[in-house]
Amino acid sequence: LRFGFDVTFYPFLAGCIILMPTYRTNPWDGSPTDEESESTVVEGYFSITMNTLEPGSPRLWVCFAFAVLYFGWVLRRQWIEWETFISLRFDFLANGDVEVEQDPGSIQGMKKRLGLGGEELVAQK
Repeated sequence: LRFGFDVTFYPFLAGCIILMPTYRTNPWDGSPTDEESESTVVEGYFSITMNTLEPGSPRLWVCFAFAVLYFGWVLRRQWIEWETFISLRFDFLANGDVEVEQDPGSIQGMKKRLGLGGEELVAQK
């Protein structure tokens, strides 16, 4: 749950602080930029979206930088989750589940199969 919160809530706040003003303060009225294109809707809800940015506008770099930073943030948070998970997973594989009744024989057998100790550790031929 913490991962989901971190990759949605904080970027949402950053988007409200960085992206919405970037879109809202753009002076483009949505008129076509060349003969072949159609006019773009920039009123109402679309006034706070990427629709308000003119094609080729330097403000598109703000959106690109935000996307790169967001992607980096998600990857970093995923790496932190992976490091937490892998240590817990190795502990589970080595010691079993704490809620299950402990059977010393099965735990020793599992440790031998995983190569985590035991005198009878023999390489497979």
